[in-house]
Amino acid sequence: MTERTTTYREFGGAWLAAALLVSLLIVSLLIVSLLSTARGAEEAEETPAHEALLARYELLPNAESLGSYLEALHPGPLVRQQTAELIRGLGHDEFAQRERVMLQLLRMPMPDARQLQQAAADGDPEIRWRARSIVEDIDRRRDEILYAVFKTIAQRKLTGLTLPVLQALPLAGREHLQRQARAALAATSTADDVALLEERLADESPRVRGAALATLAAIADRAPDDVAAEARRMLADEDDAVRMTAALALARLGRRESLAQLEKLLGSEQLEVRVEAARTLRSLTGEKIAFTAYESREVREGQRTAWRDWIETHAATAELRLPLKSVAYELGRTLVCNHGESKLYEYDAQHKVVWEASVGPQPWCCQGLTNGHRLVASYNNKDVVEYDAAGKQVWSAKDLPGGPTGVERLENGNTLVACTDSGQVVEVDFSGKIVWKISLEGRPVEAQRLDSGRTLVVLQNAGRVVEVDREGKEVWSLDGAASTFSAQRLENGNTLVCMMGTGEVAEYDREKKKIWSHTGLSNPYDVHRTAAGTTLIVDAGGVIEVDRNNKVVWRLTMSNVSRACRF
Repeated sequence: MTERTTTYREFGGAWLAAALLVSLLIVSLLIVSLLSTARGAEEAEETPAHEALLARYELLPNAESLGSYLEALHPGPLVRQQTAELIRGLGHDEFAQRERVMLQLLRMPMPDARQLQQAAADGDPEIRWRARSIVEDIDRRRDEILYAVFKTIAQRKLTGLTLPVLQALPLAGREHLQRQARAALAATSTADDVALLEERLADESPRVRGAALATLAAIADRAPDDVAAEARRMLADEDDAVRMTAALALARLGRRESLAQLEKLLGSEQLEVRVEAARTLRSLTGEKIAFTAYESREVREGQRTAWRDWIETHAATAELRLPLKSVAYELGRTLVCNHGESKLYEYDAQHKVVWEASVGPQPWCCQGLTNGHRLVASYNNKDVVEYDAAGKQVWSAKDLPGGPTGVERLENGNTLVACTDSGQVVEVDFSGKIVWKISLEGRPVEAQRLDSGRTLVVLQNAGRVVEVDREGKEVWSLDGAASTFSAQRLENGNTLVCMMGTGEVAEYDREKKKIWSHTGLSNPYDVHRTAAGTTLIVDAGGVIEVDRNNKVVWRLTMSNVSRACRF
């Protein structure tokens, strides 16, 4: 009996010990899981690229730090004096001293740009060369910081910075900077800033006048009649871009007088104004009257007449679509890369060739921009070239680390390039300098920067489409995309992929479920979803355009096509 009792006790003790061990193990696993979840949440909250750039320059994403930077863009007497002394040192007899002085100027937070620009035209060749180099570096650095500052203000809605943003606006020379500056001004301004903004409606800078008017129109608690009165006064401004802002403000209020003003602006000498006027007319009326902003004056006037006739007939009774939406605006053009002929073709909405150019050998990617410019990359030359609306070369990035097969102009004005044979995706600025890069195995052939700041990359040899963060860490992937050469993340979050291995183009949702496909293709290289909802596909025999029901609505028969895009 005693032995049996002892056995049961031993068994009970062992059972309790095992149970305790299991409990401890479960608790440990739970803690690990919670820690992992917390770590994953931290990783999901990545520092945005623009705020990471601010950190590199020791700027904090708050109103005080960013306001101080914007104020420093306008140097005081002490900085002007220091800049003048250093510029004189650029012509010193001793080389080592000239180098030291140049380094001091480069390290200054913001030397006097006007004095440096004057020195760049100086008679002394040494001073002129060094001053030009410094000006180029300062301009590049200022543009990238300004973009990051404006974007941070806009996203964080940092108030109290209306005056410094207004003062910085004349320095925002490039189009993407002006857009971001306006977004920052709209985010930072409140009803307390109305008097300041009204005062700036008479500013000498048209950028400031236009931005002030746009911001006054966007302040939520302002009376519509006050906004309309200000907009009507600005319709008499000497600058077309300011008049466009005034017409847009009236359109957003649903004032029918805006229609005639927008039609007038279709005749502007400024390309960007014509694009915005056409976009606004389409959005406000729902009409799709053809207007190609960068066509010849003769063609544009014919299209403008069609709008004028419609407005004269329908302006008083047409239903205005409010609130006004920023609709996707396509110029109705299609760019086609032919790698065999080393040519870039542009087709109009009637599918006629309206422009063509011989470009670098093996052009494997292209992009059309809304201002009528075209980007095209040469695989053999390892460069990207930008042509303007007239076909003139206006920009290039040369000596890329590998032959490019994918190119995209980014919101910040930089250009994203998939350098395939080096296994790299790089971002180059306007000076052609690489400002960001990642290396990926599997042969990256196309890349797309997403709104989150992450990058979608197509890896052909790996048969994968991956989404990576700024450090190149994979955060999402679609595997088994047999020998894919192209993918596009759509506005709805889905991913459009073409797969050469299976002769198929398919759309996948975020959970990787296939929700649409077009099959029976020979060798699909490229896919592009248009603003109209159709899908452009480059196949072995050329280009086809299909609707959601897989009906072919356009076909271009051409050999050796590598990429195509609608813009």
